[in-house]
Amino acid sequence: MVTTLDEALRILKNAVRKKENVSVGLVGNCADIIPELAERGVVPDILTTRLRRMIAERICAEWDDAGGGAGLRARDPKAYQERSLDAMAKHVEGMLRLQKMGSITFDYATTSVHSPPARREECLRLSGIRSSLHSPPVCEGRGPFRWVRALGEASDIAITDDLVLELFPENRSLRRWIELARKRIKFQGLPARICWLGYGERARFGLAINDLVKKG
Repeated sequence: MVTTLDEALRILKNAVRKKENVSVGLVGNCADIIPELAERGVVPDILTTRLRRMIAERICAEWDDAGGGAGLRARDPKAYQERSLDAMAKHVEGMLRLQKMGSITFDYATTSVHSPPARREECLRLSGIRSSLHSPPVCEGRGPFRWVRALGEASDIAITDDLVLELFPENRSLRRWIELARKRIKFQGLPARICWLGYGERARFGLAINDLVKKG
């Protein structure tokens, strides 16, 4: 976890040079960071965001955590909304600049509903995640299914991995994902897993997990 863009880019450049996989958490505001990336000519291979519930959650770029945003939201909700929309517009404009510079850019499929009204036409130039990445499984009627081991035992996720592979042995993409996830995905917080299952398959798998829990 870092707090400056310079530090984040330094870590990433070193990782690229060494051909290492790293994940960097940057504490910041997208209304600042995204336009700054475009200004510096730093073009991510892939860029995404989630313009959802932004009005309620966003603190405008020029406000610090001490105050300004939360206080204004209580005193003058309309002014807070206007400034939030302005910050969102800066965020989206930065994304569109990076898109023109070659970044594969998409939104979490909620742009048309939650985007700043003055920038809605521009926002719609961002493709949705479903059309960009999820079209094949969605067209096949499959969707995400997630489960968490609430008591924190990572070994139980291995058991449920085995179970889903046992239940759907013909699903080659599912097997490929589970095998890759076991090797390359680190658990954050409580151990959890996600996969894509079809209509009826999620219910079948959920009942099978319930049966395992019942048996201890």
